[in-house]
Amino acid sequence: MSYSMISPSSQSSRHISVLLVDPDKDYALKAQSLLFTHYSESLDLTVIHSLHDGIAHLCTHPVRLILMGPVFSDHRVSDAVKALRLAAPSSAFLVYDGVTPGESFLLDALRAGAHEVTDISDITPNTFHLAIERALARTWQSATAGTTVPVAPKVIHDLNNAVTAINGFGDILLTHFQADSRNRVCIEQITKAGARAAALLKTLSPHTARTTIPQCEDEHCASHSG
Repeated sequence: MSYSMISPSSQSSRHISVLLVDPDKDYALKAQSLLFTHYSESLDLTVIHSLHDGIAHLCTHPVRLILMGPVFSDHRVSDAVKALRLAAPSSAFLVYDGVTPGESFLLDALRAGAHEVTDISDITPNTFHLAIERALARTWQSATAGTTVPVAPKVIHDLNNAVTAINGFGDILLTHFQADSRNRVCIEQITKAGARAAALLKTLSPHTARTTIPQCEDEHCASHSG
């Protein structure tokens, strides 16, 4: 179940679309109250109480910010964060805790890809606002950070072949699952990511000697570079 809310007053003129995913309705209401302090008429908020429905929503509704509450009983925090990030890689992501505040929970969220984490068990609206702004700023920094490197036509060709194989086998797998299968959702995310990769490859002209690609900040990538 999901619903959208817009507060009647405004303290911020910047429009922001937010998806709040939290299985605990009490903490979801607390997060909403904190949001409305600084984002009111500018806020387009959707609240969803299950990870599965949150992923499905992101497939058809782009949002600037994802807020995720304490980990769902049937999912680890790292898995939940990775699933939502895969569905909306360009969205800012903030994870909050408050039911059982713990450093390990928040660290796991950061390592899985959250842009910011915070504990809302005893937080002021201003502190929560700053946490949101940091998450949004880090998303912008990630999108603009890059390095200019040569991209050879053969590399683009090889990448295109790999993406074509991923999309093709993904389509084949989809035929083996019913529309209501939970496994189908994961496969659909693979094919959607493949489609985004294919669209990106089309923007890389083989006649361009140099192009800008994002820097890899993952420690595993860094260890294999050079």
